Amino acid sequence: MYDRYAIYSSTEEIKETLTAEVPEGYSPSYNAAPTHLLPVITSEGRMGISFFHWGLMTKWSNSKTSISAKSINLDSELAFQRPGYKKQIQSHRCIVPINGFYAWKRVSKKQLVPYYFFSPQMPILGIAGLWEEFEDIDGTVSHSFIVLLVSSSSSLIEFENKMPAILDSNKSRIWLDSKDLEENEKLIASVRNDHPVLSSHSVSPSIKNIENNYPDLIKPVPASDQLGNYTLFN
Repeated sequence: MYDRYAIYSSTEEIKETLTAEVPEGYSPSYNAAPTHLLPVITSEGRMGISFFHWGLMTKWSNSKTSISAKSINLDSELAFQRPGYKKQIQSHRCIVPINGFYAWKRVSKKQLVPYYFFSPQMPILGIAGLWEEFEDIDGTVSHSFIVLLVSSSSSLIEFENKMPAILDSNKSRIWLDSKDLEENEKLIASVRNDHPVLSSHSVSPSIKNIENNYPDLIKPVPASDQLGNYTLFN
């Protein structure tokens, strides 16, 4: 499950890279997590940033249990097979701008070591996603999004068998502009073998606590597990 990422670029950098206006409500996050209000660009609002909650609210808003992976990540192969998701793909596509994302490497049965993935050539990347509008029992309307996953490339296969559908600026534009299901399916399927080159390094297990949000979270540190115990594995 991918449940953390970072988006910290300046408003000027985001505007220049994604050709989208950034409203005053934007603030950098080094530990973006499910339920947080985060910047997205939708196919309906192509020229501006919106702020949506990460995690489809219809799946978790009325639940007293913790948010599940199914509400924040969606297997793209499944999305293109099911009628409900197909409808969303045609009308509710979005791009989630990121500077990088976190993944946990299992080094033993009980040890997970966090790593930060980013592109040295492309400071801002886009993850393909879908969004929804949700009205609660009080009539309050909110918006949320889910991240699409594809089969992992060689750089991520030792972490998870799925990876975020990472798009460069050109593919991001295609995803936002095209309503053609077949074209979009081919676009997302191509990500596994054709995505921006990624670098990675181990980071502090402090990212596990969603209250932590500061620049040092993305900096390299010696590999340690989720409890802070140093490990020889890299």
